[in-house]
Amino acid sequence: MLIKKNITFSLEIKGKVTKKKRNDQLQLENIPIRMRVTFNSSRIDFFTGYRTDADKWDAENQRATGMNQAMQTASEINDYQDYLKAEIIKVFHKYEFMEQMPTREQVKADFNERISQKSDENGYIDDIDYRVVDLYVLKIDCKISKNSLNRGLLAS
Repeated sequence: MLIKKNITFSLEIKGKVTKKKRNDQLQLENIPIRMRVTFNSSRIDFFTGYRTDADKWDAENQRATGMNQAMQTASEINDYQDYLKAEIIKVFHKYEFMEQMPTREQVKADFNERISQKSDENGYIDDIDYRVVDLYVLKIDCKISKNSLNRGLLAS
C-alpha cells in the first residue's frame, strides 16, 4: 500500500493586509518555520523549532538562505529540515508496510516519538529503524520471488 503524502516547509506568517485595513502589518522578522504534512485529506503542522526572517527564506525551494537572529546558519536549518522530512517519511513507511492508513494522531505520536529518541555516539537512532527497513525490503523480495516462481523462473 502506498500512502500519498505531501511534505512542505513554509513560514508561519500571521496577520494579513487587506484593502480595508491598511494599518495591519505582517510580521516579517523572526518567523517560525513549519513543516506541513498532508495525507488522506488530513493536514498536520509541525513546528521545526527554527525561525528566520522573511527576506532570508526561499519560498520556492522551501529553504533558509541566510543566518537568522539566533545566529543559526541556513545550512544548519536546512539540514534539520531534511532530517525532519526523512523521519516523517519513515513513519509513513511503517504504515505502508503494515498496509494500513494512519490517523492524524498516530502520525503525530509516531513522529514525535522518533524525533525525541536519543541518538548514540555515531549519530544513529536505535536498531528498530534498520529492522523496519529490512522487513520492508524482505517483503518486496518475497513478492518478486513469488511472481518469479509463478512464471516458472528461478527465484534468487
